[in-house]
Amino acid sequence: MIFTKLAKISKALANSTHGVAPCHSRLRMSVDQNLDDLQRGHETVMQIRAALDQIAANGLQRTFDQSRILELFISSCAKYIYRTAFDAHQSEIEEFFDTKFLPGVMVQAPRRYGKSKLLSAFIAALLYVCSDVTIVVIAANSGAALSLKRSVRSLLVSAFAISQCKIDNTEHILITKGAHSASAHFFAPSQKGDKCTLFAF
Repeated sequence: MIFTKLAKISKALANSTHGVAPCHSRLRMSVDQNLDDLQRGHETVMQIRAALDQIAANGLQRTFDQSRILELFISSCAKYIYRTAFDAHQSEIEEFFDTKFLPGVMVQAPRRYGKSKLLSAFIAALLYVCSDVTIVVIAANSGAALSLKRSVRSLLVSAFAISQCKIDNTEHILITKGAHSASAHFFAPSQKGDKCTLFAF
């Protein structure tokens, strides 16, 4: 009788162990995925910074404050860049950026400060570095949208020599990277006089 009970207990323990093992396995896979995304995110950020430096080396020089704005642009995209690692390693990522993350960045500066050039440089760097990304830009008017599109295309060709950069007759830029692609779409508000500039992806 005792041996029968021991056998049942043993079997129950074995079954419970088999039930727990997959949970540990899934947890380990999740941790591994987070670490992979963390490392990949760090590498992506370094590549974006290098791409912006390459743009600067090709004539689009920037001041310290402008460099800081670009860094804030990058940090505002951290959730996309770091994917699953963002929530699990947010404090570590903030140390890497040396800043708290913001849901967005609003730049208020005088005319001729270079806001459009900074935005163009950032979009060009993202298109050059990132795959499977769609960027949407809503400019103040159709003229501004067209100007931004031309500026981004010019930077892609001059700084990165991207010959496969394709612009259609409407409002977008498409870069193909093998099986992957990156695109930027430029729009103007439908209502006249609606002054807004939005960057999102």
